[in-house]
Order: sequence, then structure tokens, then C-alpha cells
Amino acid sequence: MSSESAGPILSVQGLKKHFPVRAGRRIRGVRPRVKAVDGVDFHIMEGETLGLVGESGCGKTTVGRLILRLIDPTAGKIVFEGRDVSDIPTAGLMEYRRQVQIIFQDPYSSLNPRMAVGKAIAEPLISHGLAGKHEAFARAMELLAFMGLSEHHFHRYPHEFSGGQRQRIGIARALSLRPRLIVADEPVSALDVSIQAQIINLLEEIRAGFGMTYLFISHDLGVVRHISDRVAVMYLGRVVELAGTEALFEKPLHPYTEALLSAVPVTHPRERRKRILLKGDVPSPLGLPPGCAFHTRCHYAMAVCRNQRPEFRETEPGRLAACHLLDKPST
Repeated sequence: MSSESAGPILSVQGLKKHFPVRAGRRIRGVRPRVKAVDGVDFHIMEGETLGLVGESGCGKTTVGRLILRLIDPTAGKIVFEGRDVSDIPTAGLMEYRRQVQIIFQDPYSSLNPRMAVGKAIAEPLISHGLAGKHEAFARAMELLAFMGLSEHHFHRYPHEFSGGQRQRIGIARALSLRPRLIVADEPVSALDVSIQAQIINLLEEIRAGFGMTYLFISHDLGVVRHISDRVAVMYLGRVVELAGTEALFEKPLHPYTEALLSAVPVTHPRERRKRILLKGDVPSPLGLPPGCAFHTRCHYAMAVCRNQRPEFRETEPGRLAACHLLDKPST
């Protein structure tokens, strides 16, 4: 997959989100803070899909919520089409949210159980003043048909649909405003494997037909490899590697990426892959270790890793990583 784009549609620069801990005692007079996102940098080109992966709790969903401005960043910039939207007041976010939509992980809880699905799809158009009721309902009918559903589904309620059908309805609702960027937050993780493939194929059809741009958040590396142009790998609130999809899967540069990929099941009966088992527990985001946050579990860790945080930098053309191993001169 390749994107033919003139420039980044979204750029994230030094993005941070620290949540204060309300309970518990202060440390040296200061309440501890959970560093859910702690300095994230990446961009998304128009028309491409950027996969964002990592273990549960690494901060990838928080990044998506920050981009949507569902929560406010502690620091950093979110630049959308050349405009910094990180400090827009809540009252001025309506136009931005028309351009940036979300597909939720749970297709059932994301829909109002008391609202017919046709009205749920039409509601954003009416709320944003983009169409009258009749026109909005007609648009909802078109989107239902595009999603493989029919007119008689228009007046049905979410509980009358399967999980895959509900996710199609959620996608239709996200598309109703004709956004430029969609944040897909684990959009297939709650679905059966066969239905996952259908939804992924549908997202690719939408990308081709609507020129859509995606931030695709997932822990499923197989799905990410299939749909993404580039992949960013997160660990404890930071991006540790970013590269083109095939380059990253063929030759990971960061030890954490290497360990993640070693756990992906192989499909060919003759293919063998050495499994890398990470030792120790994931450090608490309340008290990250000094230096590289991964050094407590890394089997390549050196003395410098324990004391100095590695710089997230370009190590090869189009590839960025944060690892002291890449600083060593070749011999």
C-alpha cells in the first residue's frame, strides 16, 4: 500500500498526558502523576494508514483520545492541516471534530440502545447543521447500503444486530460527516476472526473510495501488517520505533519490537521463529526507571541504558528508533 499525498495531514509533536493521582500521599510535597503519554512524535501523511501498536497500558488509546481532543494534553502540539488544535477551547472544537472521527473498540456500547441505527447515523449531520432531517436520513440510507445492510435495517435498534453489523453501523456513523481522518481504536478486537477480515476489507474499500486517512490503533500485529503503510511501536508512553510496515516486520531495530514480533504466530509449517521471552514486570508509569524505560526487561541492556534516555531519531532513511544499541559504531 502506498499513499500519494502532498504532506502530513496530522503531526504530533512532543505530546504528553500526565494524570495526577488523587489518592495516596504526596512525595516531597508533590502528588505523583501517571505518565500515560510522555513525549510522542509522529506524523500521518494524507491518504495513508499509520498503525500504532504496543502492549496494553502503553498509552496508545490515550494518544487517540488526545488527537480527538476528548482529553486535553499536558504538553505538546497536535497539528491538523497546518493548524495547532492542541489548545483550541472546547467551544471551538466542533469544526475540528467534523474533520476527525473515531471508530470505537466496542460496537455495542458505542451506540445508543434507545436510538434506531438510521437516526444514529443521521444525527451527526443534523447536529453539525450539514443537512436537514430528510437529507440526513437519505444519506444514512446510502451509508447503510454501502456497509452491506439494507433499508429495512434503518428503524432497527442496536441489540437486533450482530457484533459485525454493529461495527459496520459505527463505521457508517463515523463516515456520515465525510471526515478527513479516522482514529480506529481496536476496531476489530471484539469481533470473531472471520468478521475481523470483513471489517478490515471494508476499511480498505473506504480508504480507496473516500481517500480516507487512518490512525489504526491495535495490539494485533497481523492485522496491523495487513492494513498499515507505516507502524509506530509504543512502550510506556513513548514511541520507540517507527518505520515502513514491511521494513519493520522484516528487520526490527528496537529490542522491544523484536520481542513483539517474535510472538506473532507463523503460518508456514516449515517456518521457524525464535521466541523472545521478556523477563520481569512492566515498570509502573507512576515511577518510570531512569534511562531507557525498557532496560529492566531488555536482554541487550548496557550500562548507558540504565542512566541515559535514548534519543528518538532517524537511524536509517525513513526509520526512527530510540535505542543505544543503534549508537554503537559498526565494527
